Amino acid sequence: MFDRRPDFFREELPPGRQVEAKVKWFNASKGFGFVTMADGSQDAFLPMAILRRAGFEDVREGASITCEVSAGAKGPLVTNVLNIDSSTAVAPGAEHRPTRPATAMEGAVKWFEAEKGYGFISPDGKKGLEADRISLI
Repeated sequence: MFDRRPDFFREELPPGRQVEAKVKWFNASKGFGFVTMADGSQDAFLPMAILRRAGFEDVREGASITCEVSAGAKGPLVTNVLNIDSSTAVAPGAEHRPTRPATAMEGAVKWFEAEKGYGFISPDGKKGLEADRISLI
């Protein structure tokens, strides 16, 4: 009925510059993610199609990646994946939160739910502040 070549939808991408990067995040169900360049330049978009063409179905946050990057329509675009080193990746299910300096304060616990892992305190009559951890001494 329809005569399609196997690569009918494949877009030929220009060769890019080879870079070292880390996977910032990748969501296989969304079909894309981003990598952070080792040289500090702008993050590059990583489409699922490019990952699959290199033989991968998924890649974890923090994995080291050697790839080629070109200018895309909306910014840097990964055009070819050369190598992925998953030994630097974040363990699956591990929470990755930025660390913040601790602040000591006195106040009253407004409410806390251990199952949710957070609560609110009212320090010295001010509005409640969200806290990741509440340590009672």
